Amino acid sequence: MLHSTKRETWILVFSGILTVTVTLTIAYVANRPPRVTLTPPKKTLRSLDEVKRWLVDENGIDVRPYSTQHCSGERDERNISFLVVEPAGESVLAIVRGAIDPSLLAFIGTFTIGPVDDQGNFGRGQVEIVVAKSSDQFDAIRISETDGVNFGISTADIIERLQRYHREVGIDITKATCDSVGFRLLAMPKDLDAFAADLHEFCPEDSTVWEFKREILRDRTIFLWWD
Repeated sequence: MLHSTKRETWILVFSGILTVTVTLTIAYVANRPPRVTLTPPKKTLRSLDEVKRWLVDENGIDVRPYSTQHCSGERDERNISFLVVEPAGESVLAIVRGAIDPSLLAFIGTFTIGPVDDQGNFGRGQVEIVVAKSSDQFDAIRISETDGVNFGISTADIIERLQRYHREVGIDITKATCDSVGFRLLAMPKDLDAFAADLHEFCPEDSTVWEFKREILRDRTIFLWWD
């Protein structure tokens, strides 16, 4: 009788956990944006208003009249943004970048993660595609107010370091949040070991020197996160 009671208790507990997990998953799926498919515009888009009309009228995208700051949640109404379900963020960003004038900037900003499965794997999350008026790609860092405050690293420090990398090998900033930045190297560093060591010195908690070297050799993509 005692064993039966314990078994029934565990069944009830498991059922409760399963119910909560399913409920959270359904709520997440119901609230996330639909998959985005963009049709390129017929001409180059030269203003935020033109970008918004293209996204809304030609592609049915729900465009927000602001971008969000990842850590504080504050809204920056100088920009526009829309949400995309991963892993489509990079491909959607490429289409947007191909559609806009150089006086505008597009990058991946705030992101969220999906529900966790029973093996501890994260489900598909969402990313925010930000479009803003810009003078250079480093405005992504300024807009996101990226810093490594826990390491005494300011927004200006990050911009200065990335500008040096840009002079050395060329970089393309694709992602920026309050505490992270992602970019691609346009060329291989002459001294890969020294470059990877410099990345690790600047962002020591994120990856080892060996891991930075592996990322560069794989696809020249770097992600720095000052958690």
